[in-house]
Amino acid sequence: MESSIRQGNPILTAQTISKLVGKIKDQQNNAAELKYLKEKCILSEDVVVSLTASKALVALIESETVQISSTLAELVSSLSLARSFVGITSAIGDLLQMDLRYKLETTEKYKCSFNLRAPQHPLISILSQKQEAWMDILNKINDFYQNENDKALFYANELLYPFYMYTICNPNNEVPELFQYKLWNFLIHGVNKDQSIDVKLYIIAWLQISKKRHVLKTSSFLIDMLQLHNASQNKNIKDVLILWLTSLVCELIKNDCDPRNVIMCLHDTLKSYDLEHLSSTMLVILANSILLCPSVYLHDLLILCKFIVLLNTSNMFAVQTIRISLLQWIAYGCSLTANSLRLANDILLHIENSNKYVNGKTKQLYSNKIFQFLRSTNKHVHIAVELVVLSESLTSKNILHWLNKADKLPVYTLKNMFNYFVALLLYEYEDIKITLKVIEILLKITDSYKELTFYLLILILCKLSNSVNSEVHFNLIKALPKMAVLKENLPLVLNTLEVLKKGMFNLKSFPITLYFDLWNTDVKCYPYLQNLLVSTCEKTEDINQWWEFHVAKAHALKQICLKRPEVHGGELVGHLSEILNKCSDTNGELPSALAIDGIKALCNAGIIDFTSTWNELSRRCNLEARNAVIKSLCNFMSEAAYFELSECPDKLLEDIITKLWYYATSHENIEVISAAFKALGCFTLEQVSPYLPDTFKSSDTDSGCSSFGLIYGECWIKLLMYNQNAAVDIIGDFLIKHISTEIAEYRSGTYTVTGHREPQNFSYLPEYSIVRALGNYIKKEVQKWQHSVHKHVYLQCLRILSQQYSKPLPPMDWCFLQELVHVPEARSHCITLASHQVQLSGTARRLVENYIAALTNMTCNDEDIRTVYKNLKYLCNSIQPITLRPFIETSLAFAMKESDNIENEQEELCDTLIYYLKDTLNDENLLESNRLVLSEIIVQTAKQLNTEQMLFTKLLDCIVVLPIRFIDELSSPRLWKEESSEQIKLSVKVRCALASKATVSPLTWLNDFIDAACFMPMEHDYVLRNIMEVMKFYRNSDFACSWILELLGHIQSTIANENTNRYRIQFLCDVYTLSVVVLAGQDIFILSQDDLIVVPEHRLQFFPYSLVSLLEHPNWKSCYVQISEWLYHMANYHETPENYKIVFYQSLSALRHEEGFEKPSKWMKYVGCRVNLDI
Repeated sequence: MESSIRQGNPILTAQTISKLVGKIKDQQNNAAELKYLKEKCILSEDVVVSLTASKALVALIESETVQISSTLAELVSSLSLARSFVGITSAIGDLLQMDLRYKLETTEKYKCSFNLRAPQHPLISILSQKQEAWMDILNKINDFYQNENDKALFYANELLYPFYMYTICNPNNEVPELFQYKLWNFLIHGVNKDQSIDVKLYIIAWLQISKKRHVLKTSSFLIDMLQLHNASQNKNIKDVLILWLTSLVCELIKNDCDPRNVIMCLHDTLKSYDLEHLSSTMLVILANSILLCPSVYLHDLLILCKFIVLLNTSNMFAVQTIRISLLQWIAYGCSLTANSLRLANDILLHIENSNKYVNGKTKQLYSNKIFQFLRSTNKHVHIAVELVVLSESLTSKNILHWLNKADKLPVYTLKNMFNYFVALLLYEYEDIKITLKVIEILLKITDSYKELTFYLLILILCKLSNSVNSEVHFNLIKALPKMAVLKENLPLVLNTLEVLKKGMFNLKSFPITLYFDLWNTDVKCYPYLQNLLVSTCEKTEDINQWWEFHVAKAHALKQICLKRPEVHGGELVGHLSEILNKCSDTNGELPSALAIDGIKALCNAGIIDFTSTWNELSRRCNLEARNAVIKSLCNFMSEAAYFELSECPDKLLEDIITKLWYYATSHENIEVISAAFKALGCFTLEQVSPYLPDTFKSSDTDSGCSSFGLIYGECWIKLLMYNQNAAVDIIGDFLIKHISTEIAEYRSGTYTVTGHREPQNFSYLPEYSIVRALGNYIKKEVQKWQHSVHKHVYLQCLRILSQQYSKPLPPMDWCFLQELVHVPEARSHCITLASHQVQLSGTARRLVENYIAALTNMTCNDEDIRTVYKNLKYLCNSIQPITLRPFIETSLAFAMKESDNIENEQEELCDTLIYYLKDTLNDENLLESNRLVLSEIIVQTAKQLNTEQMLFTKLLDCIVVLPIRFIDELSSPRLWKEESSEQIKLSVKVRCALASKATVSPLTWLNDFIDAACFMPMEHDYVLRNIMEVMKFYRNSDFACSWILELLGHIQSTIANENTNRYRIQFLCDVYTLSVVVLAGQDIFILSQDDLIVVPEHRLQFFPYSLVSLLEHPNWKSCYVQISEWLYHMANYHETPENYKIVFYQSLSALRHEEGFEKPSKWMKYVGCRVNLDI
């Protein structure tokens, strides 16, 4: 037998192996012969022998002598030993067909049992072993489609499904392109084009479209498929193919490929196709293509666009996007694009003259199951469809609300909607607020994505030329300088500003503002601003114009002095001096004041000398009567306090402080007085005291203080007495500043009390002490002040001493304050002062304790309650809970009970109390006993309220700062004895508030109630609604990324629990998908936020693209592996709800372009994933 075979004669080989087959059939003990036959099939280097042996094996299986499964497995496992792949490939191909026929005899529907990995499809195994075997495989596949058995032919695509996925969807260059083209041809032509549609959809879903080496091939595949379906009645698949090819125009251009084949195919197809539901989406996609298109292909692309536009089946937004793109080309027209621009002008002319726009047709795509399955795998199509549907849903009534919502989205989400906002800009709305909001959003986008200013600039100019509203004009012109952030825009911006400047002969100030903004955008544009700064405006012209010009000029000079004094400071001195000289009358008040501010900035920067500058300005001081200028001079003089002695000699200091005292005590304008005292506050007490006007000094010689350069403290009370009432608060603030310095310098001995009683007064303090003077004064005058003409001075002294300083006031017997408690106008200061002293003073503590006890047992006055709460932080560090608790409980109950009484403003009282409770709980030095009491009161109050009450929402501000054990007592499901609707709502409200306020792993606060809500289906919508609001807060946060990964891990561990039911998985997946959609900002496409909760299809529709959008963000890129692995697991997990299996599969497919997908360990696993389609 061996010798016959070795002769190489095919006739003898066939005869010999045929005899061997007969022998195997006839005898039971045929192991040796069967082994010999298999060896010839696998190990023979002779192709004839290998092929003949493979045919013999098939014959044995047909006669049922051997089994298919074992033979097929043995052949596949022996591939690594094969000498010739022709025979073994033939055998495996025949066995696969036989297996299909046998299975179809016992079942109605066939599903391929092989996969890309394990169990791997035999043809994949062959191709992996030897790439050169692809021709043999191709020949065998051809046999599959020549099958006379109609049923077997019907399932040919299904039988080869894993192999098609491996070869056609391979992201690497492992498979010859000719082989892929041949296989695609078999796939779409081999059986009826409308049969095995699911196999084709799986392949389309995984086709690579974003890289050059794939996009040409993919476009050729889809062109073939569309041409095949042109005569088909299956509009669903044709819709998808048209949209996919439209998107591929953009991808081809991006990847430097010629898109004209696709354009021609689309043009030919559309001539006989109803585009009402597709045209708007196509135009939106093609608009992006126009902006990227090389001029060589532009004419062909515009022919297609013109054809679609002339159909008049598109909505206004879609047509505007085309207009936007065409305007860019027209604005930068050249000889190379002359023919294309003629076509562009024709399109624009039709758009401007046509009023035939449709609405509401695009939504028909939602009923297309093929589109719904594939939509998320193509981001161009997905975003275009949603933008078109959104434009068909928005009206003039709801668009402003929608724009305000959009303004809160992350900028990377807004970027994808840039064309949409530009289209809104070009539209004329009756409500001007809509246009202004659109401008604001567009500037926000271009601030982050500067490259978009190239497109926005032309559209701003277009809007300027078409709008008639002055407010719109103003905002658009103000936006022009910001467009110069891109150097390519600078010439056009400059030309436009020059034209505007020439046309604004009645508005000389506005060009200065515009060129100043331009300088802020690009400092290299300073020469253009400089030209305007040297220009003049005479008073003989309109006085208002003169004023506006000099104000704008002075403001620009001041800002330049502040921002870049080292660069331009020297040359600006002359401009500033010019303004001071020209604007010397009342009309020039504001420009002069601004000029002095600019001079101060130059002194600070060391550009000009302070002393010489003051010598020049001091001459103006003596004659200056304009209040705004004097205020700026006071501000300038305050700088002397920060210079070294060498830079600011004593004589100069004396002149400045004397001048400030003059303004502070002699001027009538309250703003000037305030500016003077504010400036004096910058100097030390030793510096300002000697120059206090004699009117306020003591009649004594002040010999005891003169050595320090100080004066008796009583002089400051005189200063308070001899000033107008309106200035008393200003002087009080001046004294508070110096008292702060005095108290900060007290040593520990100052607070040491000798004896058992507190000192009766502050006489033990130095004579120059302001604290001593004020403290002794309020005690001395306690019986007389109410009948004195200086009543306001007494109250001011109380206010000054009641301030919170770095340390308490020194010890003193505060019993006299008891007499002040009963005086309404002094009560607040009195209690505040005592509250600050309670830690050191027994008399102050007793006073406050008695006062609180009295308030607890009587009908409270709102202001009295506020006063105590205002000082609660200090009281809780000394007063015992037994005193505080009854008052806090009573007052809080009183405020909440009356919270609906708007007339008495009790709601405002409640807000105040809650604010101070929170402030107190945030104090790290709070006594633990009082912290516990406050926490208990707040928890008890919260339990009595309904979570939907406004009061509860306000109380949440306090709840979030409670100790953890009290938060858990109030909201942790782990501590519940039984579950109820009220408890879960309480937990949700509290923990969502914590998630919004916490700074360390904030979103982990959601975990407990999410788990508890799994078993409470009636509360699912409520829980999801609150989670949605929290996610909006974390759209730009790193915390969201880590929490999402934690949630995925939690779902995995939940699945691992054998007791987990399907409803729990369903709810956890609801939380996950909702969170991702909201974090990505895709909820903006749903006008009613509630629909995102109550209509699961909405969030599932947006989930895959949301995931893609998030993973494009730098914070999320590192999560790709974990997320994709989780999606794969959930898509294959048998307990995952069917709708989620599909959406997780779609998400995996949508992520196929991510970095890392190309690894064989990843893509073969993911592409091999499969779900059931109902198409």
